[in-house]
Amino acid sequence: MNMITALLFLGVLIFAHEFGHFIVAKFFGVGVHVLSLGFGRRLVGFNWRGTDYRLSLVPFGGYVLLQGADPFEDSDTENAIEKPDPSASLQARPVWQRLLIYAAGPAFNLVLPFFLFVVLLMSGEPQPVSVVADVLEGSPAAAAGLRTGDVIRTIDHDTVESWYDIYEIWDRYDDRSGFLDLEIERQGQRLELRLERPSPDQGKELLLGRDLGIIADIPDTEIGVDSPHSPAGLAGLITGDRILEIDGQVVGNWLEVESRLEAVGDSVDITVERSGDELLFSLKEAQTWPGSMQSVEPGSSAWRRWGLESATVFVAEVGDGTAAQEAGIQKGDRLVAIGAVPVVCWDSVLYGVQNTMIGEGEKGSAKPLVLTLRREGELLVLNLVPRITQDKDSLGRTYYRPIVGVVRDGGMAHGPTVKRYYRLDEALILAGKESVGLVRFTFEQLGRIVTGEVDAKDSLGGPVEIMRQASKAAEQGLFELARLMGMISISVGVFNLLPVPVLDGGHLLFYTLEAVRGRPVPVVVRERAQMIGVMLLVALMLFVLVFDVNRLFTGG
Repeated sequence: MNMITALLFLGVLIFAHEFGHFIVAKFFGVGVHVLSLGFGRRLVGFNWRGTDYRLSLVPFGGYVLLQGADPFEDSDTENAIEKPDPSASLQARPVWQRLLIYAAGPAFNLVLPFFLFVVLLMSGEPQPVSVVADVLEGSPAAAAGLRTGDVIRTIDHDTVESWYDIYEIWDRYDDRSGFLDLEIERQGQRLELRLERPSPDQGKELLLGRDLGIIADIPDTEIGVDSPHSPAGLAGLITGDRILEIDGQVVGNWLEVESRLEAVGDSVDITVERSGDELLFSLKEAQTWPGSMQSVEPGSSAWRRWGLESATVFVAEVGDGTAAQEAGIQKGDRLVAIGAVPVVCWDSVLYGVQNTMIGEGEKGSAKPLVLTLRREGELLVLNLVPRITQDKDSLGRTYYRPIVGVVRDGGMAHGPTVKRYYRLDEALILAGKESVGLVRFTFEQLGRIVTGEVDAKDSLGGPVEIMRQASKAAEQGLFELARLMGMISISVGVFNLLPVPVLDGGHLLFYTLEAVRGRPVPVVVRERAQMIGVMLLVALMLFVLVFDVNRLFTGG
């Protein structure tokens, strides 16, 4: 179903491009032989005012056939018009009209996301409820008394319903230190807390997670078991099991798991998924078990009572030749503490390693760190020095960061959401910002590909990659799919504006030269340019296909 949804969305954005050509051509009186939804053999359709409106065999996009635009048009006019009117030919129109007709396709692709975002925002955008997924040890949030599972309701008397509200409020604050007055909801009660805002380091943005210790991402229900002597280990649970039910009640994320396990008595039945099978385990609480009373452990109720933790604090992979491998970290280890700071979630690891960075850029280095981990119930303390690696952000910009070379286990879940309905004026402003941001990102990325700042194989994708990403986005919901389709639509518009023969940009180039010269570009020049353009386009498609297939099989 996700693949079908993705196909429909892609078909809409490609058809929108052709519809742009169609509607402007009709406005200027240019004959349109065919407007097709889909490609290939004509299935059904009807003729109206000289145009064959058809549904074709392959429902992926569409095409428009303008009179006078295709030298082979006579082969496709049997279902359209019998006697074309020479005055309705594209070439009979003034050059400025031809420019507008060819510019209309890319223009529709560029404005389509704006209207799509307006409609979606007004119809209600699902936003994550402002539930605190975790609180970093030793952070201002922990000092203020904020706890896992708290729901933030106001910040300095500004009403909060979702994390998006918090990010909007946060953007309004300056860089000065001070206090934030929070009203939170905890187990049905409203409480007031005062949170200290630290001053950011010079040139560093103040972040909710890194600097305040408030984590928004909620882990899924995949578990880690670090001791065979714990109640979970004795019952037969293993790292990688995914909890489905606790005492018959379905759970969907780690906050629900912890809440349910805290409420049960001295025994509990847990249903898990393992290798596609559903298995039932009965756990008995022990007053103490080896490791449960060690002070270095985080204060997780689920771990202390049952020996269960989120899989996100367990190691899934150790990179070859990395600092982690040399220090002796192994797959399945549970990360317990970095220095004296307990690891309560994966962000604890990210920020702990990030804080080892000394200096900036390629010449930066990392301080040594002490890593405490648990393996088969035994605590181990390792010393290692993270290595500085080059990375790229979402905009393709290069930066340097310290890494230890481990990949976390588990994943993130969708927490509770609330629908926010925007007024027309709000939706127009937000849709405009989103669309302008996507256009800017597309041009910046294209410029980086041209200058070599980013590798083309990491940035270009063809139909295979588009379908793969669209299918993933469809799994995350309508808004994620819409944002991806918006980016693809803008990319299609920008790509078609490139001055390459056979693309719209090539036609725009020739007609611009015609307007400057006062006469058309010679036919022989256009024919040769078209041949070169076709070869370049085919070569690009082949390269992109290779990139797509490589990603498909390597999981890149």
